[in-house]
Amino acid sequence: MACSDGAVLTLRRPDGTLATGAYTLRFTVAGQVHACDFTVPDDLPTNPGQVGNPACDTPSIPAVTPFSLSVLPEMACTETRTQDAISQSCTPVPDHWYFSAVLQGTPSDVSVVVERDGVELMTDQHTFAYRNDYPNGPECGPVCRRSGAELILPD
Repeated sequence: MACSDGAVLTLRRPDGTLATGAYTLRFTVAGQVHACDFTVPDDLPTNPGQVGNPACDTPSIPAVTPFSLSVLPEMACTETRTQDAISQSCTPVPDHWYFSAVLQGTPSDVSVVVERDGVELMTDQHTFAYRNDYPNGPECGPVCRRSGAELILPD
């Protein structure tokens, strides 16, 4: 199984919902700003495929860390085990959503500014701590470096 280096930054509210309004999210990675806009309507669709992703202005400079931002549903998963198999079934939690920023490579840190309806909700600076991940087991390559963090948006 192949893998790639990267970091995932999750932004969510404590109650799991996203407040309605026009969001602007700015992520500064390696000196480059990725600005994203997304409007949360009064009622987000129940089908995650109908939500769409934020529109982001990202620099088209080869040295810039590739970046993407998504609005994703919280998932409730159930694991089933038998003697020789493990399976998992997941379903979206109604009205629970979060922003997920994916940064490829191994950026050392990210600066985040979140605004809703023109009002700044938060500013945060996060330093990533990477760990080695062995998707095929520690005896087999490849080895990937991964990190993740969660930021809580204020109400």
